Parts: sequence; structure tokens; C-alpha cells
Amino acid sequence: MGPDDAAGRTAVVTIDSITPSGTAPDKFAGLNSHGIFVVMNAKAGGALERGGLYSAVLTFVAVGARLVPTLSEAHPAAP
Repeated sequence: MGPDDAAGRTAVVTIDSITPSGTAPDKFAGLNSHGIFVVMNAKAGGALERGGLYSAVLTFVAVGARLVPTLSEAHPAAP
């Protein structure tokens, strides 16, 4: 878990797999097996605790000239 941010709670996550949604491009597939600093979107539901495997939606939200990786709908992954 990272520091709180004005946009929400932050965390560092490791992405195991990516499945683009709808018409989203698959150009972010290179993020597999990399740690990424994300902002949690608590309004979109789900919870993330320290450690474990989760399924979640990762959206890149435009904030000014930056894309902010925002995690939502985080739920423990089925074993």
C-alpha cells in the first residue's frame, strides 16, 4: 500500500495478465509481470488488502497531460 492521494488510496501492484476490454488497444500488454503504482477508485467498488491475488479493472484516466493508472472493482481472485 502506498500513501493516500487526493484521488484515492494508492498501491503498487504486479500485473499477471491483461485482457483488453471492449475496443481497448492491447498496447499495454507489455505491463505483464511489472510493478505499477496505481490509484484505487473506491467509488467503483472492490477492496484491496496487502498481498494476495486479485482480479480488477485497470483504467488509464487522463489527468491533465498524464495518464493515471486507476484500479477499480478489485476482488480476491478465485483459487
